[in-house]
Amino acid sequence: MLSHLFQGLLVGFSIAVPIGPVGILCIRRTLAAGQRAGYLTGFGAATAHLILGSITILSLTILSHFVTEHRFWFHLLGGLYLCIIGIQLFRKKPQLHERPLTGGYVTGLMITGTNPMTLVTFVTLLTSVGNAHIHSAIYANSLLIIGIFLSSLLWWITLCLFVHQLRHRFNKKLFLWLHRLSGTAFALFGLFLLGRV
Repeated sequence: MLSHLFQGLLVGFSIAVPIGPVGILCIRRTLAAGQRAGYLTGFGAATAHLILGSITILSLTILSHFVTEHRFWFHLLGGLYLCIIGIQLFRKKPQLHERPLTGGYVTGLMITGTNPMTLVTFVTLLTSVGNAHIHSAIYANSLLIIGIFLSSLLWWITLCLFVHQLRHRFNKKLFLWLHRLSGTAFALFGLFLLGRV
């Protein structure tokens, strides 16, 4: 049964590690407001991974068809959401000491949860694992889900710790460029999704 936990860890790392919109946001918030703000964003993303992973495992076949049939809406809504965040980041005046609010958790959760590529990746990886289907033992699937959540959470903690160590090297000018780069990256991610509508 421990093999299911290990497989979950691999799936979680495979999804969390590539730097996407949430990774950029996590880095920016860690630099702007410290580790707590970064942790909240990462924990939101890890929660979304937990929810999406659980749904995928419990309804793999049904979910695969659902994502395919409603791909238009996933790309449209996800793309618009990322574009709006990108524009707001680009226009907002950066502050080196923003307050770490629970909004970071909600944003991390929403960005990850509405990104269709995250869901598609879950379906692809868990299908390749071969053990995630509705007829598997509850205990085995639970270990798989726990592994996904733990590895995702571990990655965000590691990323925040690493970025926090570099925080003192950033002055206002560098942070302004990072802020605008983050906004541009978000908008590009959004346009990429909209281009697939």
